[in-house]
Amino acid sequence: MRFTSLVPRFAFALAACGSVLLSACDSSTTPAAKTLSSITVSPSSATLAIGGTQALTVTGSYSDNSSAAIASGVTFTSSAPSIATPSSAGVVTAVAAGSATITATVSGKSATASITVSPPVPTMSSIAITPTPVTLSVGATQQLTVTGTLSDATTQALTSGVTFGSSTATVASVSASGLVTAIALGTTTITATHTASGKTGTLAVTVNANGQIFVDDYSTGVSFVDFGGAANAVTVDAATPNNGRKSLKIVITGSGAYSGGAFAVSTARDLSSFNAVTFWAKASVAKSSLKVGLGNTGTSDKYAAEVTSLPLTTTFTKFVIPMPNPAKFTAANGLFHFADGPNNYTIWINDLQYEKLPVAQVGAPTAAAAPWGATTVTMGTPVQLAFGNNTVSFAAPALPDGGKLSNVSWRWFTLTSSNPAVATVDADGLVTGVAPGTATISASIGGITVAANPAITVVAGSAPTTFPAAPTVAAANVLSLFSSSYTNRGVDTWQTSWSAGNSALVDPFVIAGHNVKKYSLFNFVGIEFGTNVPANIVDASTMTHFHVDVWTPNPSSNLEIQLVNDATGTAAVGKFQAGALASGSWVSLEIPLASFAGLSAKNKLQQLLFVGTSPTIIYVDNIYFHK
Repeated sequence: MRFTSLVPRFAFALAACGSVLLSACDSSTTPAAKTLSSITVSPSSATLAIGGTQALTVTGSYSDNSSAAIASGVTFTSSAPSIATPSSAGVVTAVAAGSATITATVSGKSATASITVSPPVPTMSSIAITPTPVTLSVGATQQLTVTGTLSDATTQALTSGVTFGSSTATVASVSASGLVTAIALGTTTITATHTASGKTGTLAVTVNANGQIFVDDYSTGVSFVDFGGAANAVTVDAATPNNGRKSLKIVITGSGAYSGGAFAVSTARDLSSFNAVTFWAKASVAKSSLKVGLGNTGTSDKYAAEVTSLPLTTTFTKFVIPMPNPAKFTAANGLFHFADGPNNYTIWINDLQYEKLPVAQVGAPTAAAAPWGATTVTMGTPVQLAFGNNTVSFAAPALPDGGKLSNVSWRWFTLTSSNPAVATVDADGLVTGVAPGTATISASIGGITVAANPAITVVAGSAPTTFPAAPTVAAANVLSLFSSSYTNRGVDTWQTSWSAGNSALVDPFVIAGHNVKKYSLFNFVGIEFGTNVPANIVDASTMTHFHVDVWTPNPSSNLEIQLVNDATGTAAVGKFQAGALASGSWVSLEIPLASFAGLSAKNKLQQLLFVGTSPTIIYVDNIYFHK
C-alpha cells in the first residue's frame, strides 16, 4: 500500500519537468555574468585647507542594474599634483592653494572629482606705530595709528584689539585709543600689543620744552615784544581756561593804529624737529581779521610766515600753522606773532607751542610763489629782494586762507645765482652785483621749484656828484623836515624799525660838502615825526604842497610817496604815485597835498614813507611842506 501511494507523486513531478518547468530542471543551462557599466566618485567636489585630506569613494554601476562600492583595483591620478595629491587608496591631500581634478580609473571606466585648495588664512606677522618718532611739548597730544602686516604681506589698520602702555607714564600717558598726552619733560616708550596675535610694536616719545611758547604760562625765556606803534594789552588769564590750563588774554584796541607783537626768545631755539605751530584760540565775537604767524621777533622778520585772516569764533578751536620748511628753522628767535586792529575785541590763546604732526594733519607744501619782478643792481650797492608777495600753499584743509601762508621770508627758501661772477644772493635775498651783466636768481622750497623771475641786471655804480638847486620858497611859508635852506623841524627817526627788509640809510651822504640822505629802498622805508615825540607833529593845515628832490641811478617803475595823518586815533594814509623817475639826475617833485589820495586831513601829520615797486636807491634832499 505504501509503495503504491508513492507512484503518483513521482509521476506528477516527472510530468512537470517535462512540460512547463523543463528549463529549470535542465542542469546543463547557467545565467549570464554581470558587467561594470560606469563608475562615480564621491564626493564629486571638495574644498580643503592646505594640509587637509579628503577620502574619495568609488561606486560601480553594473549591467544588471546593481551598484556596489569598489575598494580595490582603482587607480587615482591628479591634474595638478602640486596642489592636490591622491594616495592609492583614494585619500587626497591638499598641498597648495589652487584647483585640481582627481581621476579614478577601474576596468577602463573613469570618473572625476574637483578639489579646491583654499589659501592659508593670513596671520599677523608684525605691527607698527606711527608717526615715529614723536616729539611733543608739555600739554600737547598726538594720536597714534597702529598698522598690522600679515603673513601674505598685506597690511591693515588696527582700530580695535590693541592695548597701549607707556614705560614712563609720568612723562607721557597713552589712552586706550592711542592718544598720547605729554605730561613732563623726558622720554618714554609707548608699546602697542595686538591682543589676538601677541605681536608688539614700540614708539619713542620725547617731551621737551623747546617748542613750548605758552602752556599754562610763558615758557622759560619767552617774552612779549610790542610791534612799533602798537597798543597792546596782553595778560595771563586764569579765569578763561582751556584744556584745564590758563590762557593768554589779548585785547585788540578799538582806537589808534593797531595791536600786535611777537613772542620771542633771546637764545635761539632749534625747532627743525617740529613741523607746525599749534594753538587753541577763541574771541569775544566772531572775527576773521587776525594775522598770526611765526619767525618775527618784533624787530626782525627774517623767518616770517603768516596767515593773514584767522577765522576765530566764540568757542575755543585748535589751529595748525605749518612751518614752510622745517629743516630751515634751526635758529629761531621769533616764535609767534599776531597783529590786528583797530577792531575792538578780545582774543584768548591757549596751549601755544610747536608740534611734530603727521603729514595728514599738517599737510605738505604743494606750491610756492616768490615773485620779485625785474631788478637792477648797482655794483657796490646790494639790492634786497622783497618777500612781501611770497606764498607757500599746503594741502591741509584746516589751514585758513585757502591753505596758503603769506609773507614767507627768504630764509625758508633756497636761493641760488646762475652766474655768481655777475651777482650773488644770500639767504635773506640780498643780491650783490659783482660785475656788469645778467644773472638769474632761482628759488626753491621743500623740493618745490618756484616759477622763474626775470634776470637780475647788474650795472656799474653811480651816485650824484652835484646837489639840487636851493629852494626859492620864502621861509615864512615853509615847514621843513630836511633842507640846508631852512630851519628844520624835529624828526623822531629817518628810518623806522618797521621799514621793510634790509632798507638802509646813509645819513649824511655828502656831496661837495652838502648833506643829503641816501636810502637803499627795499619795498618801503618809513620816517616818523611826532609818533614818539608829540612836539614833532606837523600841522600842515595851511600848507598846499609837499616838496622833495630825488636822484636815483636805478629808478623803480613807480615811486610812491605816502603821508600819514593821525588826528582821531585812526590813521589816514595819503598816497601819491610819482611814477618812474629819470635816472642819473635830480628830479624836483612839487606835489599838491590834494593829490595825496586818502589824505582826509593834514593837521597831525606824523609819518612819511617812500615806497618802491622794486628795489631802488634814492638820494633825497629838500623835504618840506609849503604854501
